[in-house]
Amino acid sequence: MGDVEYRDASTGTLTVGVFDESGERVIRVGGELDLATVPALEAELNGALGRPAGDVVVDLSELEFIDSTGIAVLVRAMGDEDGTARLKFVPSRSAGVTRVLDMTGVSERMELVEGVIR
Repeated sequence: MGDVEYRDASTGTLTVGVFDESGERVIRVGGELDLATVPALEAELNGALGRPAGDVVVDLSELEFIDSTGIAVLVRAMGDEDGTARLKFVPSRSAGVTRVLDMTGVSERMELVEGVIR
């Protein structure tokens, strides 16, 4: 697997795990992404996108809730529509999260990949 690190940045009702998988930085997010918990994810996204190379996979498969602050963090991390942010997403299994991302148009900008084995 070639893991470089695994860091647990969980806080409150949000779990954030960070690890490297096949040259990609994976940020696995679970629980609730809202005003109270978004700083933990934002810090990990900023750190991952600050790395010089490699894609960043945001695994939302365990995300159960997202509000407007969570959406804003994802949109900022995606950057311009030219794809320079190097982000890929594993979709959430929650119908509620999927519905919100679809209704806001965010899902149309997401490059989706299949789940990361861990």
